[in-house]
Amino acid sequence: MAQIYPELSEERLKALPSPAEATFYRTCRDSLDDEFLVVHSLCFVAPDRAMRPMDGETDFMLFHPTLGMLIVELKGGGIRYDAQTGTWYSTDRRGHEHKIHDPLKQATRQKHAMYGHLCKTAGRLGMRLPQIARGHAVFLPNVDDVAPSVSFAKEHFGFTEEMAADGFVSLSRPDVGFTLIFLRSGLAS
Repeated sequence: MAQIYPELSEERLKALPSPAEATFYRTCRDSLDDEFLVVHSLCFVAPDRAMRPMDGETDFMLFHPTLGMLIVELKGGGIRYDAQTGTWYSTDRRGHEHKIHDPLKQATRQKHAMYGHLCKTAGRLGMRLPQIARGHAVFLPNVDDVAPSVSFAKEHFGFTEEMAADGFVSLSRPDVGFTLIFLRSGLAS
C-alpha cells in the first residue's frame, strides 16, 4: 500500500469537492505498493515568467525511488475540448458548462515548478538533487463514452494507446512527455 499524504478517512474523502480526486486517491492508496509516496493537493509558491510569486496547486504528486516523479492533474465532470479554438470546458453536476484551464499546460507547469522547488530546497540544504525521471499526466475519470475521446486524441493529437481495459484507456506520445488517461463514468475503482 502506498504512503499517502494527507491520510484521509473515508468520511473526509466523501466530503472532497471533487469525486474525481477521491477516486484517484483511493486508487493510489489501494493499488500502489509501499515504494510509492503520493501527495494529494500540494500547494506551493513558484515564480511566474516575470519572477513574481504565484500560488500553485498540484492535484497529485507521485514519487518512486527508481521511477521518479509524476504530477497528475485531474479534471472531473464532463470534459470537452474545442479543437477549433483550443479551449477546454467542464460540465458540472447541474449541466452548466464552464471554460477551464488547459489541463495539459497546468500539469506541465506544475511539474517544472515542483522540480525547481525541490532543486532549490536541496541546494539550500547543501545537497544536490539527483537527476530523476519526471513526467506529468492528465486524468479524466468522468468520460461517458471513452472510444470517441480516444479516437479524437489519436486522430487530432497523434497519441498512441499504451494500455486499455473495459472503460479505461491510457494514451501517450513520446514527444510530449505526459500520459492522457480516460476512465468511463461509473466504472468501479
